[in-house]
Amino acid sequence: MPRFSFTSLYLLASLKTIGMGIMGAAVSSLLILELGQPAWIAGVLGAVNNLGFFLFIVILGNLADRMPRRKALRILMTVSVITAAVRLLPLDTPGNIVIFGIFNFLEGGACGLFWCVVQSYAFVAHRVGEKARDGFLSGYNFSWNVGVIGGYLLGIVCVPIAGTNYIAFWINFIIAVISGILVFASVKDERVIETLTPEESPPKLVITPLENESPAARALRMYAPYLVLLFLLVHPFADGSITVLGPLKIKSFALDSTSVYILFLVKCITQTIASALGPRVSISRLPLLLQIMPLGVALSWVCFGFAGNFGAGLIAIALSGMTQGFLYAAGLKYLAQKAQNTSKNKMFAHFQTLMGAGRALGPFIMGIVAEVSFPFGIGTLAGLGFIMSGIALMTRNVSKHTDAILS
Repeated sequence: MPRFSFTSLYLLASLKTIGMGIMGAAVSSLLILELGQPAWIAGVLGAVNNLGFFLFIVILGNLADRMPRRKALRILMTVSVITAAVRLLPLDTPGNIVIFGIFNFLEGGACGLFWCVVQSYAFVAHRVGEKARDGFLSGYNFSWNVGVIGGYLLGIVCVPIAGTNYIAFWINFIIAVISGILVFASVKDERVIETLTPEESPPKLVITPLENESPAARALRMYAPYLVLLFLLVHPFADGSITVLGPLKIKSFALDSTSVYILFLVKCITQTIASALGPRVSISRLPLLLQIMPLGVALSWVCFGFAGNFGAGLIAIALSGMTQGFLYAAGLKYLAQKAQNTSKNKMFAHFQTLMGAGRALGPFIMGIVAEVSFPFGIGTLAGLGFIMSGIALMTRNVSKHTDAILS
């Protein structure tokens, strides 16, 4: 079977996340620290981006099943170039903020579909074998996080030099143009036949009763994929929340925007390490990660809330990145296997729908709650982690048999 090179996809993923990383920190930093706007405005602008992410996936999440992946990527990157150009508007008037919000919504939609299409290449990689699939997932996760790290590093260097977070908007536009050129010049159609032969067809998912298993336990096993998605909600919710909680915490330390980029950078570095290692964890150990990692996220944010100085905050946020990285990687590996078993890309759409929903809810809720009380915002985020970990522990029978469901 011919092999397919994913190098251009890794590069494209890194470029895409450079823009995501620098804009994720720049918009909230500009509004809260530079323009003195209330946190709820930053929260709403972050939320509409992820609302677009969520809604577009709900409507068009199976785009990779409807058209060739290369064609889909070309359309989506063209949209991203347009939205990046419009979002160069300064956020100094209500009208510009509204226009920015509209195109931030559209960019969120294009971004969500982009990740659905890119992640669906795991389905192509699995045609070669499980090692190829796991290798693709590791490369994808690593490229994703390296790009975000690159975005934060650019912010750390360029924002102090320019003296304003607006420089990040121009960097994002340049990155979008480069990505558009790359997707037209380098990304090739997959050279692996998409239709499985009867001999290659994966086994159907059949839930058979286990010995002495109660009907309730069997029902839990049947709905295990949806429970896994529920546990994963902690990750995008935390990612969305930091765009508001991070600048607010930095403001309490009387520090400038550079500290926000450093905070985001440290979190992303630990998340990169964990997400690169996560796909190498055996399927039999996935239940353990799904049980304890939401708890780890919750505890790290409690520590962040109590941090009395910038150094303590960095340590807490590093722990959040590590636990989120393992949780994300475990969930993505689970869904990659599920997609292979069902011969559908919709699992990636479900995954990205969840990512969009969590990242939309995070800044929106935090923009309202943290504006009233920062500790209440921390408690809301930590509470979600405690609840999800508790549900995972209470459904140990589901987690115990995750490997059976995946087989």
